Amino acid sequence: MQAYKSGESHYLSTDLMAKLNDSNEKFEAVSGEEDVLLDILQFDASIEKYQKITLTELCDKLGLQKDRGNTTKLGKALRHIATTYPEIKPPTNNVIREWLIPPFK
Repeated sequence: MQAYKSGESHYLSTDLMAKLNDSNEKFEAVSGEEDVLLDILQFDASIEKYQKITLTELCDKLGLQKDRGNTTKLGKALRHIATTYPEIKPPTNNVIREWLIPPFK
């Protein structure tokens, strides 16, 4: 209580939060969807070979049922992969929902 009264913050600073997130990153579990995408996409391809694809089309290529659950999971997996591979681009609007992804192996 004394620390609070003296003005000490009860939450982490931005710098400490970033360090904590970096430290915790190595303990994150990879989802099944992310694992499959990491296996089937050719990340060393040139950017000219990258393709635009919707999540529904990606479900179709992977043989998954085209429902909201699968498209949401694939979207989360692609967003997480994009933190490592910034060439992967999410849709820029809600009209054309195409991702820019590497070609398939």
